[in-house]
Amino acid sequence: MRPEPVEGAPRYRFHWNSPLIGSRHKPGVIYLGGNCVFKLTDRAEKYSVISPDLTHNDPARTTATGSGAENYGVVYSLAESPKRADLLWAGTDDGRLWITENGGGKWTELTNNLPEPARGQWIVRIEPSNADPNVAYVATNAYRAGDDRPMILRTVDLGKTWQPVVGDLPANDPVEMVREDPVNSKLLYAGTHFGLFGSFDQGTHWIRISDVPAVRVDDVQIHPRTNDLVIATHGRSIAILDDSTPLRELTPEIAAKPAHLFSVRSVTGAYLQPGFVDSNGKGIYRGANPAEGALFTVWVKEFTGDEIKIAVTKSTGQPVANLKAPGAPGLTRLNWDLRPTKDVSIEYGGDDPKRLLPAGDYNAELTFGTLKAKQTFHVDLAEGITPR
Repeated sequence: MRPEPVEGAPRYRFHWNSPLIGSRHKPGVIYLGGNCVFKLTDRAEKYSVISPDLTHNDPARTTATGSGAENYGVVYSLAESPKRADLLWAGTDDGRLWITENGGGKWTELTNNLPEPARGQWIVRIEPSNADPNVAYVATNAYRAGDDRPMILRTVDLGKTWQPVVGDLPANDPVEMVREDPVNSKLLYAGTHFGLFGSFDQGTHWIRISDVPAVRVDDVQIHPRTNDLVIATHGRSIAILDDSTPLRELTPEIAAKPAHLFSVRSVTGAYLQPGFVDSNGKGIYRGANPAEGALFTVWVKEFTGDEIKIAVTKSTGQPVANLKAPGAPGLTRLNWDLRPTKDVSIEYGGDDPKRLLPAGDYNAELTFGTLKAKQTFHVDLAEGITPR
């Protein structure tokens, strides 16, 4: 799938991790970044060059020997607007930024519009907005030149002007990626050399996503069906933060409340079957499955000494479970395994404690001091399961 030039023409240059993106607007079209931008069609059997060389093409830096992977002067970041067809952005490792609004027919250079110190630096990520085609984010870094400052810029006018949105990110923590939430455009994620950060106000303030170790984060994807946050690190595998909806819903109004119970996603109850992993030795490295059942997320503004209490009832009002957790400030998660808790169940001979409650609508009510909040959620059961 590597495009080759016509005989006698200079070879195209490609980075080890060349950007390769499927078009959201044109099924079957794939865009590939080299020193030019390529449009692949017919299952990548055919290609066309839709840009000139977008790099400085400095022979002193692009001529290299070795395996063929030691290339410089390439498009390192390539992005298509999710809101407007034919609107493409391209950024290079030698600091040039480009835009085309007609699918490559004409490219406009934006490099000189970038403010210092980002101008001329390695453009590691371009993130077009999911809400507005005129908005985009650009992350650059210069740690290879000894400058470890984080650099994230935002434009609202297709790159004519830019404003920094690094806010209070750590001062010596280079940025590798920026991602806008597909539903809440004020929610941003930034992957740095020392972890993952989130902003609820488009970059004015940032907080560390604490479950991610202090490792370089190269990419983040939000699963379109489950809203799970999939985090790709540089050397520490992939991590998944289950259901990022609470982060999406954490508005300033909610953050000002003493406590809040976020919406609960629907859940399907099932029995995990034993497999080959049960006979493996201790040398097998694998991640843990997410906890079974319903996931509750609670926001607590400040410590008061009160416990977090969640009462789960059927739609008829029948109690089925009671959960508790310390009332620590911040976000707390509790998991319910779709089975009655002991304080509301009657044990008798022949009752299988592993059997799940029936499918249907359930209520979860939070109690925190004098505050109460309620959410409704739905439970389905996998085919063939006989409930209690």
